Amino acid sequence: MRASASGRTRAVGVVIPANNEERYLHASFMALEESLRQPSVRGLRRHVVVVLDSCEDRSRSIAEHWRKRAVTTAACEVTIVDCDELNVGRARALGCDVLLGHFHTYELDGVWLATSDADSRVPAHWLSVQVNAHDHGADAWAGRIAITEWPRHRVPIAARWQRAYDAESRPVHGASFGVNAQVYLDVGGFPPLRTSEDRGLHGALVARGANIHYDSLAPVVTSARRTARAPEGFAAALTLYEVPGTCA
Repeated sequence: MRASASGRTRAVGVVIPANNEERYLHASFMALEESLRQPSVRGLRRHVVVVLDSCEDRSRSIAEHWRKRAVTTAACEVTIVDCDELNVGRARALGCDVLLGHFHTYELDGVWLATSDADSRVPAHWLSVQVNAHDHGADAWAGRIAITEWPRHRVPIAARWQRAYDAESRPVHGASFGVNAQVYLDVGGFPPLRTSEDRGLHGALVARGANIHYDSLAPVVTSARRTARAPEGFAAALTLYEVPGTCA
């Protein structure tokens, strides 16, 4: 892997939207911290924005605790912002806007914006593979997800879901996505959608003819919960596999 200091990337920003995620947030931060500490990204300016969207639980205190820790353990800046949108598209867009403000002294072509979710755990090399793809000309990067903690009684459902997911050649997830900042602005950023904001951005990138790198090297572990944060989002999609005849 080429050293990022000699490549295209100069700064990396990560957006984590959260809506009452106290159950998952600490593990999400610990995994992201490990990714931020990898040698291939330590030479870059790194900034994380946590967007607390309509949170009424302990998400803020967990985020504040990690913000203080990340400065020391990962030499990374962390900003926590609040909104009251109940809209993941607006939350991701707000996080990206905050990052672009922090990175205003950089040429936007050298800035990489990555997004994940508060109920997800990125692998240690998650940012490294994105930076490598960006350094080699990618305008955007789409990674896969994995579910590793299925309840025992849902094992048959897990097998059905895995078969269907493995058959997808180019899945798109806000939990594992990255994009060049200039290209992001050129296509209008994340659309203000409560569901499928990731696919909305991806569609705009495809229409623009962006160079999108689809990657299976760094799957992000996400939850198999059924309590959806976004209507018709990933949790709702998983539920379809519990209804006989709805999915192959």
